[in-house]
Amino acid sequence: MRRSILILFITIILAALGLANSATVRADGFPIADDDWPIDGGRFFSQTTPAGLGYSVVDDDEAKFWTGFHELGGLQNVGYPISRRFYHRGFLTQAFQKLVLQWRPEVDEVWPVNVFDDLSYAGYDDVLYNFRQTPYHIGLCK
Repeated sequence: MRRSILILFITIILAALGLANSATVRADGFPIADDDWPIDGGRFFSQTTPAGLGYSVVDDDEAKFWTGFHELGGLQNVGYPISRRFYHRGFLTQAFQKLVLQWRPEVDEVWPVNVFDDLSYAGYDDVLYNFRQTPYHIGLCK
């Protein structure tokens, strides 16, 4: 649970700092670099990891993260992956630079996770308010 909250918090920080890559892109929307390549059912990205490592975003029997990645706007709106898949609150989840996506099997699609709800439930309201002026969670207003 704490690891999931940490990943969500890091995602917010990266988005707030605007660390999304703005490299020149090819016609298919991917940067001109050897840092990512196609794999069965998706793509492998190494932009957010040390050399030789990376994360895959794929459609498989468990979830369709690659399809969801494209439906939500790809690199422009979702960013590069910053985690492998993990379970968060019972759902298969993967963190990206700008969104944390969760596979929802009941509707056969990915949904963005509301990371501010999760941070509030974990007790970070005061920290977010004091350091980023993020308003308190509506259910916990002081």
